[in-house]
Amino acid sequence: MNGCKPITESVRPVRYQPATGYLLDLEIMPMSTLRARKGDDFLNTRERIEFHMIVFITENKCTHMVDLEQLECKPGSILVLHPGQIHSFDVSVKWQGWLILFRPEFLFPQGKESLLSKLNIVHQLEELPTQLQLENIQQNLLTDCITRMWHDTMLDANSSVLNTLLQNQLHALLNRLYLISSGCDRKPSIIPTNLHRYKRFRYAVEHNFHQWHKVSDYTNLLGYSEKSLSRLTNEVSGVSAKTFLSKRIALEAKRYLSNTELSVTNIADKLGFDEVTNFTKFFKREAGCSPRSFRRFYLCERNENLSGT
Repeated sequence: MNGCKPITESVRPVRYQPATGYLLDLEIMPMSTLRARKGDDFLNTRERIEFHMIVFITENKCTHMVDLEQLECKPGSILVLHPGQIHSFDVSVKWQGWLILFRPEFLFPQGKESLLSKLNIVHQLEELPTQLQLENIQQNLLTDCITRMWHDTMLDANSSVLNTLLQNQLHALLNRLYLISSGCDRKPSIIPTNLHRYKRFRYAVEHNFHQWHKVSDYTNLLGYSEKSLSRLTNEVSGVSAKTFLSKRIALEAKRYLSNTELSVTNIADKLGFDEVTNFTKFFKREAGCSPRSFRRFYLCERNENLSGT
């Protein structure tokens, strides 16, 4: 592996930027449309999205990279991607499917919708697995739903009214996917108060993990005890608050190591570690290897995949 050449390809940040003249806050398109619009060379690079994206594969197989993981997809596969994730399309095969793109704020209905209702929608989206495989009947139902939404985006009507229509349809789509994904999950429903507290913790982690590495930092902010925070985090996500926080920091470290040329020292600094040695110890504990070994292994593996060896 020592003979591997480093990959200098940068990760392209991508904002929600629909086609010129498109005024809606949610865009739906066939994969063939995106390929024609951007070209395979453009789509073959890694990108960090700043919006939510749902990918529905309908024809042929493909391999989609999401945060270092190669996901094998076949007809009926659903991919659910979130802001901040790094991914790349497989353009080596002519697979077909649908893409649904929308900003995070599009989830929230306008007006006097209850806070709990808003949190439920966000929770359902966050609880969806990155990859979900639909059965034939479910594929047909989802195809009908997405096709209907796609036709509605082309209606000659007031954009505000259409946004409301699409928002309601998106909620229904997420509800359906959530029911499908939890069909075999018989856990008791989460207490609304705990769901709200978990959401506050997750939001706080997402905005502060670069500086705050202790659970006590978050309990001081949120006003919970460490014991109650870990209990509710385990109830909702299946892991303790400490594990949840560590996994989030480790994921960001892996993104930096695999997708930038920043030194390990600079990465440690960006992630709020006072000493690079502390970062290295943390990373070894979470990833099972040193940061440099992780980067070397990832780049060698990617070079081999690109060369077809």
